[in-house]
Amino acid sequence: MGCSSSKYKPSAKEPETGTPQSGEALKKGSDLLIDQIISRVSGIRVKAEEYRSQLQQQVVEIEQEKSDLAADQPVKDNGVVTASYVPDAGAGGTSLLQAEEGERIEIIVRDVGGWAYCRRQVNGSSAPGWLPATRVAELATLVANHDGAGAEGLLSLKQGDMVEVLTRHYSGWAHCREWTGPLLPGCTDQRQEGWVTDAYLEDNRSEAMLASKWHRLVLQALDQVVASARELEGVLAQAKYEDWGEDLSGEWMGQCLEFTSWLTTELGSIVQALSQHELSGNAAGAYATVSWDVVASSASELSAAAGDRLLIMDADNPDWAWCKSEAGVEGWVPRNVLVVADGEGALDESLAVDDLPSWIKGGAKCRWWSTSGSRFCDVTVSEVDAVAREVKVTFVIDSSCWKTVPFDHFAGPVDEWLLQPMKAKTLELIDQLPEWVRSGQTAYWWSESQKHCLPVAIKEVNAKRRLVNINFAVDTSVKKLVPFHELIDNPETCLLQRNRKGHAWRKSKSHGDASSMGLGSEEGAGGFGAEQDLSGLEPELQARSDIWGQMEADLGDMLGPSPGAFVPDPIDVGSDLDGFGA
Repeated sequence: MGCSSSKYKPSAKEPETGTPQSGEALKKGSDLLIDQIISRVSGIRVKAEEYRSQLQQQVVEIEQEKSDLAADQPVKDNGVVTASYVPDAGAGGTSLLQAEEGERIEIIVRDVGGWAYCRRQVNGSSAPGWLPATRVAELATLVANHDGAGAEGLLSLKQGDMVEVLTRHYSGWAHCREWTGPLLPGCTDQRQEGWVTDAYLEDNRSEAMLASKWHRLVLQALDQVVASARELEGVLAQAKYEDWGEDLSGEWMGQCLEFTSWLTTELGSIVQALSQHELSGNAAGAYATVSWDVVASSASELSAAAGDRLLIMDADNPDWAWCKSEAGVEGWVPRNVLVVADGEGALDESLAVDDLPSWIKGGAKCRWWSTSGSRFCDVTVSEVDAVAREVKVTFVIDSSCWKTVPFDHFAGPVDEWLLQPMKAKTLELIDQLPEWVRSGQTAYWWSESQKHCLPVAIKEVNAKRRLVNINFAVDTSVKKLVPFHELIDNPETCLLQRNRKGHAWRKSKSHGDASSMGLGSEEGAGGFGAEQDLSGLEPELQARSDIWGQMEADLGDMLGPSPGAFVPDPIDVGSDLDGFGA
């Protein structure tokens, strides 16, 4: 769940027993790798220290603002002393508290270097000070049923149950243990432990501490990153400068790299959490995506599945957000399950699926404006993704090329849309084409000059020019353009047919014409376009002769378009991956 913040740290390397590897090359290579790791770890540490410094200043400002309120407020019990503590007489000016076992206290900040800063009620007034963290237990009550849904590591609890909070994480989770009172000496601890969504726990502490609670959790995480990075830097420096380079094992190096990877991931998670916290602070009127399933435990809560998109209507509560689902149902949702997208506000005219133009739907034929080619290309809507809030289209001329368009793109002026609908007349013409006239289909072209048909591939059905673009199978660089009207008005006589059978009547006619001209088989055998009697040849030879005969027969016809025909430049879809999409 991303709540664990501990990772195995490699210790200083000791020389291995056995036969040591030797050689200057190995030593140099080890030193180079160590230097690279140290450089990476140092960069992580410096960045973490920068974030920590900024956050510490924020915490000071927040708590100073609330400090006057905290001084006047009575002690709020959120913990208990599990073992009596009497400060050492030589503690000097350190503000240490004396407390008795079972005494109720307010834990303000817990586990700072093994100490907890607390307040206790003394003679009607509050007395702040430090207690050993091992002698206090932070307690919390469930404000609603918490369903772990059988997930490993999660606790299922009922409203009103009391738990001991062992640790809290900035991601919005608390590691808890069932509370049945202090464990008696010699008893086996059989209390269940697990993670609970922090929003389900009643946090009974001062307003000043609640205001900076999340910031302090992030500070703890940053402290750990900084301390761990410093420790790893020291271990690596020791391994390099104590002349153990030749004995450094691959396994030890792997541990160093693994720990460096964890530091990188942890710092990245902290930065993402800081960004998300800033966004969610002003999230009212924004859309958020649910990161995992949430089951409502009361009538005021909202159930949602991972990937659902919710509209945040009230974001004033630090732990809960009042949301509205796409079905119109409203209720409370824990803040830590919501991911708010930057700039995805509902108040700035963000669009949902229902707000899109009616012609945008799966399978719709549209036109895409190519900014690099300064032309429209025919595309098909392949997906309307409600979660990602984008429309995906694929190019008719090459289905492996695609583009994506954000929903919000259609909130702008219509004449600036990169994706445009096809005109009704164009769609009507496309629908009138034979059903086999589709991009990628194989068909057969009749050569008028040589009286032969050759296989072709339908490269594009160009709606704008109302032409079908075909390429010859024997030479894909040679193309023909077939007007829509020839396929619609005279499909039987069109030179482009679905299969060879569609040209059978032409072959019969060409044979009749050859006979009327007195051309015999021997004369025809010398010509490119003549039929040859190959019945006496072996099948393989006959097939090969057929192919070469047809290629030669149609060579003249394929060399170029007939005079006056217009052949547009090929559309380079591959180079048009600008703007939205891949």
